[in-house]
Amino acid sequence: LKSDSAPEGIKAEAFLLTANSLRELKDLGPAINAYKQVIAMGGGVELEARLELARTYVEDKQYDKALEGFTGLFNAKVTPIAANALYESAMVHRTLARQWALASDPAKAKEHNEQAMTEFMRLIVLFPFTQLSPLPQRAHLELAEVATLLDKEAEARKAYENLEEKYPDQTYATYAKAMLASIRGQRGDAVFLLKKLREQPLDESLTER
Repeated sequence: LKSDSAPEGIKAEAFLLTANSLRELKDLGPAINAYKQVIAMGGGVELEARLELARTYVEDKQYDKALEGFTGLFNAKVTPIAANALYESAMVHRTLARQWALASDPAKAKEHNEQAMTEFMRLIVLFPFTQLSPLPQRAHLELAEVATLLDKEAEARKAYENLEEKYPDQTYATYAKAMLASIRGQRGDAVFLLKKLREQPLDESLTER
C-alpha cells in the first residue's frame, strides 16, 4: 500500500475483522452494518467484504439481497471471489427452489433450479482450476442433482461422467461412478461403491450425501 492509503487500508481491515467476529457470534444485524462500512471505506478489502455481506444475508434469510450481492461479484477480477459468488448464489437458488416446492409452487421451484443449473455450469466452465478445489467438484455434484430434479437425465449423466473424468484419482470419481451405476439400474454396484467410499476421508459435500 502507498503510505497515504495505508491508514485507510488498516482501518478497513480492522472493521472487516470486527464484522467477521460479529457474524461468528450470530449478531447478524450489526455484522451487516459493519460490512457495509468496510465497503464504503474502500481500503482494498471491498470485494471480500461484499462476499461476506452476501453470505451474512444468506444466514439472515434475506435471500433477495444475498442474490443481489453474489450476482454483483460474478465478474470480479479476483478469481476465488467470483467462483465462490457463483457457487453460493446457485446454492441460494437451490434453497429457494426447495421452499417453493414445499409451498406447492412447482413453476417457481423450476425457475430457481434452472437458474442454479446455469450458475453451476458457468462455474464449471470458467473456473476449473485446481487451486479452487473442491469448488469445481462440488459444482459438478450439485449440477447433476439439479439436472435430476429437472428430469434432465442426459445432463445429470454428463455431469457425473465429467466429474469422473476430470478427477479420476479422487473420492468424487468414486461417488460419480456410484451415481452412474444407479442411473443404469446397477444397484448392487452402486451400493458397493458407496460402501467403499465411506471407508475413506471425505469432503463434507460427500459426507452430506
